Amino acid sequence: MPPLQGRVKPTLRGTISKCLPVQAGPPRASVVVQATLGKRYMGLSADEQPSHVHLFTRLRQKGKVNVSIQESSDINWMCERDLVHKSLHDLPSVHAFLPRIGELVLYFVGDSLLKQSTDTGETRLWDGCSESKLGKFPEWRVGVVTQLPEEPVSATEITNEKKDKKYALNRSGFRVECYPDPNSENKDLSRQSAYVPLKNIRPFNFYRETLFRSSGNTLNDSHPSIQHAIKAMLTVSLSWAYHFKGTWPSATIYHSGIFLGAELLIVGDAVRIMPPRAERSRRDVSDVLVIDSVAVQHSHLKAEPDGSRVTGDRLGSIKIVFRGHAYTTITSRAKGGVPIPLQEMGRLPTAIRSTNHIYQWYHIGPHTERQEVDFFNVIGRAYEFDAVLRWFPKMNVDQLQRLSMTMGSGGVTDARNSAHYEDNRLADFPVRGGRWFWANNRVEALDLTSFNGVDVGDADEGKADKRNWEKILMVLNGAGVKNTTRALDTVDEEEEEGLGKGKGKKPRI
Repeated sequence: MPPLQGRVKPTLRGTISKCLPVQAGPPRASVVVQATLGKRYMGLSADEQPSHVHLFTRLRQKGKVNVSIQESSDINWMCERDLVHKSLHDLPSVHAFLPRIGELVLYFVGDSLLKQSTDTGETRLWDGCSESKLGKFPEWRVGVVTQLPEEPVSATEITNEKKDKKYALNRSGFRVECYPDPNSENKDLSRQSAYVPLKNIRPFNFYRETLFRSSGNTLNDSHPSIQHAIKAMLTVSLSWAYHFKGTWPSATIYHSGIFLGAELLIVGDAVRIMPPRAERSRRDVSDVLVIDSVAVQHSHLKAEPDGSRVTGDRLGSIKIVFRGHAYTTITSRAKGGVPIPLQEMGRLPTAIRSTNHIYQWYHIGPHTERQEVDFFNVIGRAYEFDAVLRWFPKMNVDQLQRLSMTMGSGGVTDARNSAHYEDNRLADFPVRGGRWFWANNRVEALDLTSFNGVDVGDADEGKADKRNWEKILMVLNGAGVKNTTRALDTVDEEEEEGLGKGKGKKPRI
């Protein structure tokens, strides 16, 4: 199989340090939702609410609204647009195995390679010389990815660092900041940052396979940042709302990205779907969905008691779903039992194409129909088989081929179950199970006070100037400053041009 390559554009590095500090929303913007039920904007004043909330009032007045969202005076939206839209644009060349900004990953610091013992299967540090002598176990930690490399990274670098890099490690590696306890005000761990090559990183969703094959120890023997990350596995925050569509009293807001637990999932990703709960103990993961959009569905909206506006506080339910085309490796779940033609297979994400020699892939439902999956049934990204093979080279090949889609699902389930009890932000809700911490942004979800060396969240002393910056942006956009509430520009569907142009996958509604 030819080596996979992914390219990360240099422009991301400068954008992150400038934008993320202003993404901290007010603590009241985050709520706990029970599975798909909750109230998103409870307790916010008019100028604290996200701009698209004002579309609810417009929906009640007109009865039907179908517009694109361009929050050109919202600093948070502009920053997330810079980050997520660049990722969307680069999707054809950025593979699933590459860490993304804001993700939680396993990492260790040092120049050593990793090698699995042929006798015990344990993964230890290796000097690259002696075939028989392996060193100590790596000290795995969990950190937040805050910078990406400025040059291409290939799957071969999962096992061996490329020697002829154009830049030094501080520009060719990933900057990772150790993850502090979301339950504690002490965030000193985040000061422990490091630039590490791809060979020193593993997806956090594979923590159980990685840690237990590296040391044989329990989680209690691991670095505290690993327990911290488990506490954050029931967090969710949405990114880049780009379209609003509704018929009163229901509305859907479409997003191009979502942070779910440890990972950032965006349009074009193939994500793995949990089997039905009753079958999880006896059935491997077999279904994936290629994301067209992430939809937030509001139903039974109601106006505020004074009738002046609709904030989204008063509603029957709110639900996050992934939409896209779904595929399976189980014939009985396939529509018509006919495998996907090779021509169509070539257009699917590399995570699916790379397993074509292992599985037969089928459509779930008619090939022209998109499916919906509740967000809590999504495990995370599907990874290229070549990458999984490099992460776990000494696993039995037959077993690895069978489990490549299933690996990590047990660990994700266990971590989510633990987070119900370990994340203090969920502690006020006595009924356990099905509750998630829905944050206004990634900084709030992880309870960070520092990102890329810059104060964020509650530690950001510049938050008071946010409204002044928004007024400046309104002037630059020709909107004026008389209206002190956040401006919202919308473009009718018929007039919309340029969405998704370029190499990236166009979001769907």
